[in-house]
Amino acid sequence: MAAITVLLRSLLLLLVLIINFRESTAQKIVHFRDDETVIPIGRSVYYYKDESTALSLEDVRTGPVARQFQRSETSWPHFGTTRAAIWLRFTVVNHTPSACVLEIAEPGLQHVQLFAPTANGGYEGHTFGLLHPMSARPIKNNYFLYRLAGAGDSTQHTFYLRIKTDVNLDVPMTISSFKGILDAQRARNLSFGFLCGLLVIMTFSCLITYFIVHERCYLYYALHLFSVLVFIDILYIGSGFEYLWPETPWINQYPMLFGGISSFLILLFSSSFLQSATYMPRLHRGLRVFYILLALSGVLFLMGAPLIGNAVMQLVALLVTPYLVAMGVKAYRQQYPQAGIFIAALSFFLTAVLVFLLYINGVLPPGFYTRSSFMIGAIGQSVLLAFGLAGKIDLLKQQKEQAQAEMLNVMKRQNIELERLVVERTQELISQNEEIAAQNEEISSQVEELTTQQEQIELQNQELQQNNQALHDARKTVEKQHDLLQHHTEELEKQISARTEELLVTNTELLDQNKQLEQFAFIVAHNLRSPVARLLGLTNLAKLVDPHGNEVEVVLQKVAESGKELDTVIHDLSNILEIRNGKDKQFETVSLTVRLASACMSLKEEINTNHARITQDLSAADALYTISPYIESILYNLISNAIKYRHPDRIPVISIRTTVVEGVVHLMVKDNGLGLDIQRHGDKLFHLYQRFHRDGEGRGIGLYLVKTQVEAIGAHISMQSTPQKGSEFTIVFDNVPVPPASRPVPTALVRASGIVPNAKPG
Repeated sequence: MAAITVLLRSLLLLLVLIINFRESTAQKIVHFRDDETVIPIGRSVYYYKDESTALSLEDVRTGPVARQFQRSETSWPHFGTTRAAIWLRFTVVNHTPSACVLEIAEPGLQHVQLFAPTANGGYEGHTFGLLHPMSARPIKNNYFLYRLAGAGDSTQHTFYLRIKTDVNLDVPMTISSFKGILDAQRARNLSFGFLCGLLVIMTFSCLITYFIVHERCYLYYALHLFSVLVFIDILYIGSGFEYLWPETPWINQYPMLFGGISSFLILLFSSSFLQSATYMPRLHRGLRVFYILLALSGVLFLMGAPLIGNAVMQLVALLVTPYLVAMGVKAYRQQYPQAGIFIAALSFFLTAVLVFLLYINGVLPPGFYTRSSFMIGAIGQSVLLAFGLAGKIDLLKQQKEQAQAEMLNVMKRQNIELERLVVERTQELISQNEEIAAQNEEISSQVEELTTQQEQIELQNQELQQNNQALHDARKTVEKQHDLLQHHTEELEKQISARTEELLVTNTELLDQNKQLEQFAFIVAHNLRSPVARLLGLTNLAKLVDPHGNEVEVVLQKVAESGKELDTVIHDLSNILEIRNGKDKQFETVSLTVRLASACMSLKEEINTNHARITQDLSAADALYTISPYIESILYNLISNAIKYRHPDRIPVISIRTTVVEGVVHLMVKDNGLGLDIQRHGDKLFHLYQRFHRDGEGRGIGLYLVKTQVEAIGAHISMQSTPQKGSEFTIVFDNVPVPPASRPVPTALVRASGIVPNAKPG
């Protein structure tokens, strides 16, 4: 019997352990039964801290992470300031005829992802938050609302939340019907609206007072109240985001910056209110440390280190308030009557800041008063300081009355002194009048003498006038001669200036020609010396080899090659000299279409071999008064170069077009070839025997000939180029008129050249 009793007790104990284990491991379910009640679900929520912030929904639903969720011990889950992403899991069953709605009454959450189950067993995600547009929220509201289950839907639904934020992370979660949620929000918004309205009224009253009394402390305090209002709205209310900037969430990215601006302005206000620069200069200089720390926290926020910036901001909040209280105590000891209210306001705010910091660091439990302690402290401080500012107005009034009384006393003393001075001055004037009377008698006798002298002077004046007339006539004669000499001098100066300018222009041209001749002589000597030196070397070598051997043929072949090279150099130099000397320089009306067709006909084999595509648009200016062979040679060399230095990975495309800018014809030749580095080769671009692509053919004379011929016809050329993309040459024909009509272009010649007439470059 005893054995049976022991066995029954063991079975009963095992059953209790199993039941307790199931209760501890099973997911607690939230049953929504009363649609008139707002139910906090914090204690029915399970959470997991993702320190890596890289886990996905599948990672937390399955595998080891799913078994590491912990149940929240508070109705208001609080995680403080953390870098981790918080995953929340909860299960809801709706037993009411109304829809079940989730509310997260924390507008300051930056990134919120809610994963809701679907009919096919999967999950769909919704992303919203403080840093996402208001339109991304499932239900537009200053708080976060989501419809969890429909009316009468008694199915069990499990939801996941992923929350990431850089500021204090609280998740006050409640469920109710839409009516219950809105009723609760109405009461909450009413209290917040009253507090914010109080801040707005005090802000405008301080601004009005500033414009009346012109005391900067009122302006600083008004701006401080405004920054506190924005800070509180972003983190606690969210009405500004809902109604004022719903689609610009970047404004919400730095709420702590507004806190820093508020601290900066309260420092300026305290300095002005207590007149610290005058009465406590050492403490006033100490404020610079807090200015630097606030600037550092702002830089950290903007550089993407919000947690460090938040830590610096907390340090400033802990240190600056006691420091300002110490300044207030010193001002109070110096018989400043408003310092007492200042001390009380900052002491109240310091207490609220300590409560808030203890709360966000996990020392105090979460709740409405601990969470709202900073807001309560800021509003309380604002109200108390408003009383201080009101008292300051009375103080200013007393000071003004005292100053007016002192001014009246000064004016009375000045009036007495003025009366004494008037009496003294009157006595002086009487004595001076007596002296003036005696002087008048003397003056009368002197006037008689002066009358006699005046008559004599009039006679002398008549003689002087006659002399002046003679001098005036002589002066006119001198002025006429002076004008003639001045006119002659100006003419000579103009002739000298014109001659000097001509000499300067001629001298500049001579210097330029001398420079070109020196360069030409150097290049000619260099390019002639090389083949001549090889000929001399081969001649000496021919003397040493066997005249009947095979070496003679090799030497003769090299002699022929050197002679051919020498002939090519001499031919190039001859062409250049002909252009410079102006030989056969006959200007005529030339059709660019005909000259382009002739140049392309000469290059037909190269064009066909390389499948080159040449387009033209000469509709702006086809006929030019210029030298026909030079134009054809210029087009020939530019097209030939474009084909020679084509890009190996694409078909050569060359476009020729004209434009008229302010009456001046511009001819552009553009290609898609190899291009070159203008920064590197720009100073050598149009020089003789300069090559910029070592792996291509050519002698380095084409662009030099083009520039020489362009200058010979009174134009100038420039080049724009990008490596591996192509080049564009622009020839500007200065003062060349556009003929009213172009000569007809031979169609057969144009078609044979392979160009597309009057086609826009592709």
